[in-house]
Amino acid sequence: MRHSTGLLPLFVLVVAMLSVSVESVKRGDFKTCSQSSFCVRQRAASTLATLDSAASRFKLVSSTLLIDESTGRVAADLVDDAANALFHFTFEAKEKNAFRTTIKEKIPLVPAFDLAAFQDAALVSNGSNARFTLNNQSPTDIRISLNNNLLLTIHSDPFRFEIVDADTNLSVFAFNERNSLYYEYQRLKSDPIPSTSSDNIVEKDADGNPVVVELSDTEKKIKQLREELHKDMWDESFGGKLDSKPKGMRMLYFWLE
Repeated sequence: MRHSTGLLPLFVLVVAMLSVSVESVKRGDFKTCSQSSFCVRQRAASTLATLDSAASRFKLVSSTLLIDESTGRVAADLVDDAANALFHFTFEAKEKNAFRTTIKEKIPLVPAFDLAAFQDAALVSNGSNARFTLNNQSPTDIRISLNNNLLLTIHSDPFRFEIVDADTNLSVFAFNERNSLYYEYQRLKSDPIPSTSSDNIVEKDADGNPVVVELSDTEKKIKQLREELHKDMWDESFGGKLDSKPKGMRMLYFWLE
């Protein structure tokens, strides 16, 4: 039996081209995760969420809460207790079981790019807002009935929200369920670094003198991760070039389920 060899030269050419392409890439031109402050901070935020998830950062400011059933819209301010920074949150129910939510700085140092101003051009279908029904409102949570038997619950402290199927009680969407929201806001170099809980455990002996208790391995890890969250806050260098960040770092980390 004879085999066709017509494709062999083409195959050899493709392999040769791929070899040239691979060899032409200089690995040194690209940062590894450990060399990128953005990547280091992302990983630190992710790990902190599992080690220190009980530490609540974001809370909904109840006095700013606005609920409009006719337009299917919820709006309120959020406060990051650790950084003493304000943010603004909105939730809009849309047709066809869709919704839009935004979280942005309440008073940024400089105006940030806002997709909402270009949403008609950016989105295939912006969609009309859909009415909803407020079922219950308390200092701790807000419960709203959406279309098609879906229930929205917004929790105030720590801030999070979820949508469940009322028939099956199964979660359809959950935001910040693990209390891991981390939002780096614009700041100046003269501003203080956001505070965290004490890095050392200080107790007093029988005479009232302070005694520093040695941190556990987990506490040491948390301390290290908090330091990594502030890595290269104002500038970082790579390949002989300096990247300045006069308004601080910009990174957002959150968990969706």
